[in-house]
Amino acid sequence: MTRERSPVRRRTASGHSAGPAAPQPPPRVGAFASRTLWLAPALALLGALGACGPRPMAEAEETPPADPVNEVEAEELFAQGLQLAQGGDLTRAEQYIGAAIVRGYPKDRALPLLMRVCIAASRLRVAIGYAEPYLDEHPRHWSLRLVVGSLYLSLDEPVKARRHLETVLRQKPDEPEAHYLMGLLMRDEVGDPTAAHRHFERYLELAPEGEHHEEAAHALATLRIPVRHDPNVEVEDGSDDEILEPGGDPAPAPTGDGPGTRSPSTPGAGGTGTEATETDET
Repeated sequence: MTRERSPVRRRTASGHSAGPAAPQPPPRVGAFASRTLWLAPALALLGALGACGPRPMAEAEETPPADPVNEVEAEELFAQGLQLAQGGDLTRAEQYIGAAIVRGYPKDRALPLLMRVCIAASRLRVAIGYAEPYLDEHPRHWSLRLVVGSLYLSLDEPVKARRHLETVLRQKPDEPEAHYLMGLLMRDEVGDPTAAHRHFERYLELAPEGEHHEEAAHALATLRIPVRHDPNVEVEDGSDDEILEPGGDPAPAPTGDGPGTRSPSTPGAGGTGTEATETDET
C-alpha cells in the first residue's frame, strides 16, 4: 500500500510548524534603459550561440525537468528574450535571443537587440563576436560596422577600430558619427592632429547641433597643428614647421634684438622695410 506524502511544512523561528511556503511574486519589470546602462561587468561569460542548447543528462534520480526552452519556437524565444532584457536579466536575455537565432529567427531583426544587451552588460568583445560574422555576410551594413568600430575604440584597439571606421566612411562619407569617432582616434591614438582637425570640422558641418557638437568644437579650439612652410620661402630660424595655435592662428614669430631676429622696421632682403615702419613723433 502506497503512503501518500503530506505537503512539506516549514518551521517558523519559534519552532512551530507552518503551512507550505507561499510562492514568491515574479520580479517587477522595469524600464530597459534605466536598468541596463549602469550594470557592472560581473556576469559569467557565455559561450557561442550553440551554448544555449540543452546540457548533458545527469544521473536519473538527479535529472531536472526538461528545459521548457527546448520546446519553444523561435518567435516566442525572442519575445521572452526581449521581456528579460526589459527586466534587466541580461544573462538570460542573451541566452534566449541567441537561442532564437539558432532556431531560425531572422538575424537582422535579432542582432540589434542582442548587441544592446551585450553592450549594456559591458560584454563588448562578446558583442563584437556576434556582429563580425554577420558583417562577413553583409559587408555593406555600415551602421553595424560603425558600432563595431566604436567598440574596438572603447577596447583600446585603434588599428581594428580604424579599419572599420574607414570602411564606413568609404560607404557613407557623410555619416557624422563616423567622422567624430575618427577625430577621436586620430587625436588620441594616432597622434595626427591635422587629420583629427579635418574630421572634427566635418562632423560640425554635417551635424552642427549633433550629440557631440560641444566636444568637437572644443577639440577644434584646442588642437595644435603643425603647418608646413613653403620650401621656396626662407625661414629665419631654420625650422620647417610652425605650430598652429588653438583656434587656428599661427604662433607669433619671435621678436626682439637677439640673434636670428630682425626688427619689422629694418629693411631686409625682398622688401624696403617701409611697409611696417612707424614714425616717431617728437
